[in-house]
Amino acid sequence: MRLDVPAYDELPYTSSPMPYAQPQHLATLGTLFGMNPPPVATSRVLELGCNDGKNIIATAYSLPQAECWGVDMSAEHLAAAQQVVDGIGLQNVTLKQLNILQLNDNIGKFDYIIAHGIYSWVSRAEQDKILQLCKNLLTANGIAYVSYSTRPGWDNRTAIRDMLTYYTSTFDSAEHCVEYMQQLLTSLQQATADSQDAYTQLLQQELQEFSNLPRPDLFYESLHASHEPLYFHQFIARAKTYELDYLGDAFFHTMLPSNLPSATARAVYEFQDNVLQQEQMMDFLRNRAMRHTLLCHAGTPTSNRAPSVDWVSQFCYTSSLNFTGVDGKNHIFENRKAKLVSENPIIQATFHALHEYYPQAMSFTALVERVAILLEKSLNDNEKHTISNALLRCYSQGIIEWHILPPPLVIHVSDYPKASQLARWEIQYSNQITNLRCEWVTVEDIIGIRLLPHLDGNRNRSELLEIFKQWIASGELDLNITRQQSDEKIELPEEVKQAVLTKMLEEALSRLAKLGILEN
Repeated sequence: MRLDVPAYDELPYTSSPMPYAQPQHLATLGTLFGMNPPPVATSRVLELGCNDGKNIIATAYSLPQAECWGVDMSAEHLAAAQQVVDGIGLQNVTLKQLNILQLNDNIGKFDYIIAHGIYSWVSRAEQDKILQLCKNLLTANGIAYVSYSTRPGWDNRTAIRDMLTYYTSTFDSAEHCVEYMQQLLTSLQQATADSQDAYTQLLQQELQEFSNLPRPDLFYESLHASHEPLYFHQFIARAKTYELDYLGDAFFHTMLPSNLPSATARAVYEFQDNVLQQEQMMDFLRNRAMRHTLLCHAGTPTSNRAPSVDWVSQFCYTSSLNFTGVDGKNHIFENRKAKLVSENPIIQATFHALHEYYPQAMSFTALVERVAILLEKSLNDNEKHTISNALLRCYSQGIIEWHILPPPLVIHVSDYPKASQLARWEIQYSNQITNLRCEWVTVEDIIGIRLLPHLDGNRNRSELLEIFKQWIASGELDLNITRQQSDEKIELPEEVKQAVLTKMLEEALSRLAKLGILEN
């Protein structure tokens, strides 16, 4: 089976919000590299291949003064996107059903252009059109984001893709095709489980990668008629023919040899006078399979990409590192990406402060002030420099985030709590929703799921507690406690019920705030 447009609509391919492809993230990196990117808040943003709109809608909602456009070839995907746009009354999004080849310059210039997950999966003519659109539609200091499959990482995956294509060539149903591919992948994983040779171990890793894909992703990645992985230098050479220069990678830490093992880094530093050769060498050494490249117009003034503490005070910061304990004088902070251990009180207080405020961003001034409060002392210049160095080092390692424009969220719950309208819409259909950082989060508790639609900014806590009481009256919420030995229900006194409900409400609001979905 080969993928054409009817099959594309037969098994809907859902998208997700992408924080790494948001205008504020692109502008942050552009600023780091010495550009003067267009103001994010009032920017014009174009997403090519916007799918069902989850990313461009998140962009538009978080930037109400921006003008956002999404283009896709699938009527079904755009209908799903338009339903959300209409449902939340979003006024700053335009959705167009077009093939990329049909786009021309009459839609105006854009400050940020996003092309995620399409470049490697379309024809050469459409690939060239994407780069041509970046050249013709990008404003003078604008930034384009283009992701694409890369070699050498995709070389082994191509063999698995070819295998899946070959063994499903006679199928005429997308559902049956995916079902068989999943069975085949499982069978091959089991068949190779006991083999220890180098090739089989590599094969097992790639089989697992395919097995972990959601069903629509597995279908399209395996059966799309066009797929062309490129070496990084090949893509950049194509971009240069359209007078576009390499600005950087959306994941800044991947650009730095210092994040490699020391012996590997020394080898890579031999190419430090040529950024393209240096990054290509890192792709070879990492077996990189995907790139997230930022492009700008050729000749755009940029500065040295070497990290500098001089950058630090321009930005705001967030850190998802959680304080997990003490080991002697060391404080330990961890998230799913990294572990930070420090015995320096300044660094300890810095990450305690960032943890307190997460997911809200802190400016350098606010961070210094909070650290001073935590340490009960004024900070001298050397101590402020310690904070700057820690922020730079952790950002360079991909452990924390920097922001040129803070996400529009709050962590302190107001008297009339208000969740984003987008989150309130999405919670009707799934507990996986978009937060104000333009990322997916999961509301895991049933109270939060039921409470979220009522957080429209028009209800105070007393009114929200009345909703809890209605749930009790209807049997949707049960506060009764049973005796351990007899299972006999104990009826709580009204004042105890009130206290329990108040505690439940505050805890639910706090959890929702930590998910980054509450706004002013």
